[in-house]
Amino acid sequence: MRMRHVLLFSVLLCLVMGVTKVCLAEEIQFTHHPLVIVGVAIYGVESSYNPCPEDGDGGKAVGPFQIWMCVVEDVNERWGTNYTSEDRRDLLKSSEIFVRYCMRWEPKEDMEAWARLWNGGPQWREKKEKTDEYWKKVQIELNKEQ
Repeated sequence: MRMRHVLLFSVLLCLVMGVTKVCLAEEIQFTHHPLVIVGVAIYGVESSYNPCPEDGDGGKAVGPFQIWMCVVEDVNERWGTNYTSEDRRDLLKSSEIFVRYCMRWEPKEDMEAWARLWNGGPQWREKKEKTDEYWKKVQIELNKEQ
């Protein structure tokens, strides 16, 4: 099951980065991309790999990645996309939102920064200690992969 999630993220990363023709070697390379690896772990933390989880945070966090509407609005503004509130419930579209959000706010390859960003928003560094517990959960999920 994990490999399916890794392949999904790999394809998404290719699409978001504008790669249209991907040879097998490049596709395999994307499966080891840090954003793919941490994205799958975050999916596990947020919804235990359930593509249809219950809403969290009083109904504000929705879908497999528990996305708040402000994240959708941010991604649409930056990337010129038209994601909707309901797109948060779709595994493919919510994965795209996750990748685009991380690429906007943390363009350097840094799994810890991506995880803390996802939990604390773009200003996470100002409240780093508030994202410590979440980062620990992501690390546990990452260690399951090894």
